[in-house]
Amino acid sequence: MRVRPEPTDGHVVIGELGRPHGVVGEVRAYPTGPTLRGLATGATLHARLRAGGSRQLTLQSAREGHDALILRFDQAATREALADLVGAVLEIPTALLPSIEDPDEFYVRDLIGCSVVLAPSGRPLGTVEQVHGGAANDSLAVRGEDDTVVLVPFTHDAIVGFDVSRRQMAVREDLFGGADA
Repeated sequence: MRVRPEPTDGHVVIGELGRPHGVVGEVRAYPTGPTLRGLATGATLHARLRAGGSRQLTLQSAREGHDALILRFDQAATREALADLVGAVLEIPTALLPSIEDPDEFYVRDLIGCSVVLAPSGRPLGTVEQVHGGAANDSLAVRGEDDTVVLVPFTHDAIVGFDVSRRQMAVREDLFGGADA
């Protein structure tokens, strides 16, 4: 099971800008998933600036670099024009996100707020509050009614049922010392 980045203010983060590349107005970009690489020339991006504020950018070109994606924007034709963009977070409106074809891949927004129950008893465990990315697998921070937070691995072994439309998932009870442990 895989998770894509979380949206903020109706936008989803698709990458972060690094330092300028060369002298002709190109900048290194570090994608957070496949969306940034898939954007077409002319796409409009929202850049949330490190120093505060934001800018709208129009993608002029994108190419693969040695260690990052190399982008050029209509609004920044020189190295100097890119100075305030270093460290900016790139976002697009959530409405522009591509649909996910893989049934085992989810956007974070699909998970936050889901109720979690233990299976097979159906006892409530809590509500998904955060999603933490991990090298081997992601984990869900689930806050219970008593305000305790438990981490649940977001794997097929741990999650035995997930109904996206009902915003409810079932977790193996024996992971938490249930009757079957």
